[in-house]
Amino acid sequence: MKANLLLLSFFFPTIVLSASNNTNVSSITFSQSRVIYHESNKHGVQFSISNKNESPYLVQATIKTLDGKKNENFITSPPLFRLDCQEETSIKVIKIGAEPNNIESMGYICVKPIPPKDEKNKDTVVSIVIDSCIKLIYRPSGLEQPSFNDFKKNVKWKIVNDEVYITNNTPYYLNLNAVIYSMHNIPVTYIPPKSTKNLGRVSAIDSNIIKWNYINDLGEIGPMVESKLDSNE
Repeated sequence: MKANLLLLSFFFPTIVLSASNNTNVSSITFSQSRVIYHESNKHGVQFSISNKNESPYLVQATIKTLDGKKNENFITSPPLFRLDCQEETSIKVIKIGAEPNNIESMGYICVKPIPPKDEKNKDTVVSIVIDSCIKLIYRPSGLEQPSFNDFKKNVKWKIVNDEVYITNNTPYYLNLNAVIYSMHNIPVTYIPPKSTKNLGRVSAIDSNIIKWNYINDLGEIGPMVESKLDSNE
């Protein structure tokens, strides 16, 4: 699955303003929607990116934490390189710092294309540079690949004061794809391991069943699960 995920909540495009309506948008395409970094990969993990634009770019690759800061526990190799038009290349992610050894950790792999200067049209063109990001999930060696049953058995739901709470009792990050209660879609997000998160309010409580599914290691959407609410309060 190809992904070009724009995390505009904290990665803003760089815009060079001009007096023209001409616009160049620079972006890079990933070959996958997430990278799973197993602790057993002592020499790092690789992923591929493509430049589908008509110009070559310098590309800067960095690892970010979930709040958008630089993750000092990982580096990319190479961190800065040229990517010609219609070219694909591989980048390696290498762990250099300590990560939790009993639960997964998650961050983002981000690449920024830096376009060449257009001296001829520098006063007539707006250039927009967009950071493209995918998820990086680090999995300690003591954890096997999570299964459908792992999440089905160990994810719990509750409605308290008309608000939906989900508890992820697994050591894995749960990346929700859809949550449906009483035929209404509830906003989705990721749920860290061993944690509880509030997904928002529901307008009416008329069922003890909630339906949901998640996105697996391959970026595929899993089957819909029907879970009973632990309790309504």
